[in-house]
Amino acid sequence: MKFKKSIFLMLLLLNINYTITHTSFEINFDQNYNNQFEKYVSFEQSNQLQSIQLLSAIIISISAMYYIDDAYSTKKNRLVTAIYPYAQAWYDEMSIKYPEAHFDQKKFLPADYAQSPSFYNIYFSDSSLININNLYKKKLENQNLTDNEQLFMVQNEFLLLYQAGYIEQNCAFNYRIAALTFFIATSSLMIPFLRCFHPQSDIDNIHKHKSLNFIELQNEILQFQSNYYILCLAQLIFTFPAYQCIIKHYVNIAYNFACTHCDKDCLDAAILLFENNKINPQAIKDEIARRKQNQ
Repeated sequence: MKFKKSIFLMLLLLNINYTITHTSFEINFDQNYNNQFEKYVSFEQSNQLQSIQLLSAIIISISAMYYIDDAYSTKKNRLVTAIYPYAQAWYDEMSIKYPEAHFDQKKFLPADYAQSPSFYNIYFSDSSLININNLYKKKLENQNLTDNEQLFMVQNEFLLLYQAGYIEQNCAFNYRIAALTFFIATSSLMIPFLRCFHPQSDIDNIHKHKSLNFIELQNEILQFQSNYYILCLAQLIFTFPAYQCIIKHYVNIAYNFACTHCDKDCLDAAILLFENNKINPQAIKDEIARRKQNQ
């Protein structure tokens, strides 16, 4: 979540910076004003592409930092096995139960921020790990778990499969690529889109095919800039919900993985988990209905 907010903030700041501080276009009194308007549009397009390249480089660099940290920089004393050995034993049991999730290829780590998957590793909050550690120890000592305790363990089994599915389907990588592609596409098409509302034929027809004078050129540029600022605002307003839709798409892919591979008890527990949190992924209901039809 911290990464998602930082990317949206950078997009916001970059657009504000571009619309306010980008280099001014200088009008040349010795050149044809119609041609200069065309040069102005090309100038603005060049500025916009440079801004896109800058933000894209920043996003790629931050993603690479997350990728490297997730893949190579894990400290051994932060592994679950070093802090919560019974939680790790539970994880190892899940690895045997669900071989298609390839838990043995993933590190099981306490979450520094949110309990969510990344490129390679599975992250659980310390509070969840403490409870899992205590309850699985209780189970190994042949002590009976209460209904609520059993429900808690099975629900975390589903969450574990969800994170495994997120990693197995390369969701962390794919949603970043999709979000970056969306940004590049919408940003790079803004000025060509605006150019359609300032066609050369309309400029040439001003005052019965006379060349634009200095005032007319200034007004045309000011109108173009005004329309551009409005389009920038529309992009910012539309970007956040679009970005959330991209994230939701890849989250649903991970949910589908968990629903497909978990057992019946796990699936039933997942319904209660999400209903209690006022979230009810349709994938869970669809999978329950599908299994009933196949019985």
